[in-house]
Amino acid sequence: MSFLSRNRGTLVRLSLIAALLSAGSASYAQAERQLHPYLAKNWWLDAGLYYPSRRFKASLDGTISGENEEIEFGREFGLGDSEGIFNGEIGWTFTDSWGASVQYFASERSGSRTIDEEIEWDDVVYEVGADIAASTSLDITRIVAFWRFRANGGHDLRLVGGIHWMEIGLGLSGQARLDDNTTEFVSRRATASAPLPNIGAWYRYSPNNRWVFSARVDWLEASVGEYRGRIINATGGVNYAFNDHFGLGAKYQYFSLGGSVNKTNWRGDLNVAYSGPFLHLSAYW
Repeated sequence: MSFLSRNRGTLVRLSLIAALLSAGSASYAQAERQLHPYLAKNWWLDAGLYYPSRRFKASLDGTISGENEEIEFGREFGLGDSEGIFNGEIGWTFTDSWGASVQYFASERSGSRTIDEEIEWDDVVYEVGADIAASTSLDITRIVAFWRFRANGGHDLRLVGGIHWMEIGLGLSGQARLDDNTTEFVSRRATASAPLPNIGAWYRYSPNNRWVFSARVDWLEASVGEYRGRIINATGGVNYAFNDHFGLGAKYQYFSLGGSVNKTNWRGDLNVAYSGPFLHLSAYW
């Protein structure tokens, strides 16, 4: 009996094992090729509209009564939440483990109303019945570097560190009482800007080359220069890739900033929160 005849069963089994290993390797390689472009490409860009509900409370300390209560600008002056604001982010993964991204969004609102209670703001008092114009502005630029802590198939976990560059402005204008005998039209505006460092984490899961799901949080609680308090910036969302270069995404973003400011033109408290959907187009290359 020949060698082939005696070992035909063994050869068949070995052939089957080799075929299975080959198929498994091919499937694994195909899975690697089927990642969403967020994970497979070096660059990405998200640009669209953010529709947040906004809480903007602040005080500007004066010496008239010493109370200096926080003012809820949206509620007191009818500053609406209906319009969308531009929100954009660009990112670059420049090695297998390291990358960076920049995000920017800005919001400006203004309104006016006849007030039904006194408002003390920076050593003047806007009295009941006065027509008061109010404005708020917030610009946030988030600049971070990230390190890919773990990548396994479609799972991607990154640790994040960077800064939020914050610019905030508030203003009130109208007839105000300066002292017991003087009333005149007064405009008061307070501004603050600061780079606030933050740390965070970022997780993405891509089941195939069309879909990716993500969650991200950045956090800080510290005293930095003229600002003392905490910042939270968190998002969760999904992205669908039409092809290797373009897609559509939706996220829910929460941004919160609270604390106190100690500047020449603004000594007081601040409590800001933006939360809502961010709808955007995406590009990958």
